Amino acid sequence: MKRKILSVVLVASLIANPLTSYIPRCNAKEIEESIDVQEYLESLASEYGENVEVGHSVETVEEDEVTDIVETEQDVIDTQVSKEDGIKYFVETYIEDGVKYVKAYSEDMKYVSLTAIEDENNVISEVYTKTDDAEYEKNTIEVSVEDVETQSVKAQDVRYNGSVVNTKIRGKYYYQEGYGYDTKKKKKNGKAYLKIGCNYHYQLRTDNLSNSKQDKVLAYKSSIRKSNSCAYKAEAALVGSGVSLSVLAALIWANIICPVSVIVDICVAAFGGGGIITAVYFVIDAFGYVDDAHDYYEVIKYYGTRI
Repeated sequence: MKRKILSVVLVASLIANPLTSYIPRCNAKEIEESIDVQEYLESLASEYGENVEVGHSVETVEEDEVTDIVETEQDVIDTQVSKEDGIKYFVETYIEDGVKYVKAYSEDMKYVSLTAIEDENNVISEVYTKTDDAEYEKNTIEVSVEDVETQSVKAQDVRYNGSVVNTKIRGKYYYQEGYGYDTKKKKKNGKAYLKIGCNYHYQLRTDNLSNSKQDKVLAYKSSIRKSNSCAYKAEAALVGSGVSLSVLAALIWANIICPVSVIVDICVAAFGGGGIITAVYFVIDAFGYVDDAHDYYEVIKYYGTRI
């Protein structure tokens, strides 16, 4: 299936950061050669749903502006250096007017980002990617996270007695199992149903599906559960750190076009080491499983009707 942009930074073999002795092995995907940054950013709001607000702007800036960001001296409180594909990446942390900033850049200056951690639910990141010798594309990403529970949708003559299982991290994908109900006889009629949703809600009858279709329905449900499993493991790794899963995910998301090792360094610079590092890898894998859920959702929604 076609991978969405959020999963393209996942590598087949994760390189352990020197600060950690354990890297979780969840469901890392193979990294792609290139990333369509614009396509990725344009898909953010619709992919993440109502619980995440995204502001995005893009402009072209001169090289001097980017050079100033890198060379301007601040009272740096921490510096991390990592190497990916033979290129060094530098991650510097400083505090200005009570706001924590994380500056990341490659030694070849093809990539520069400046991220402001305003509070535990708000991240603003300016990402610069070089387009030619004198210009950069500047993408400004504003992420605001708010936890919102998935709302149940009722359907006539179908009783949904199963619990709503929705993606814990990123998006609004969910499913809920139910059964057909004969209102005249006041009893079950032997039909099985599944309610799924993201931006819209669909009702599928599942007891009469072909094996092929049934497999895709099961894969959709499995992808959500696997994503949640990684998210819960990330949350467990964050216990005692004072960092919420939502804001860590937002920071990873804002810098998702970086190599994985650089994302780790950015998150360590912002929040510290230890469990943060382990959580980063689980969050990235959770993103990948949501991409799987999205792909299956786009297929199986046509097995039913919109409600």
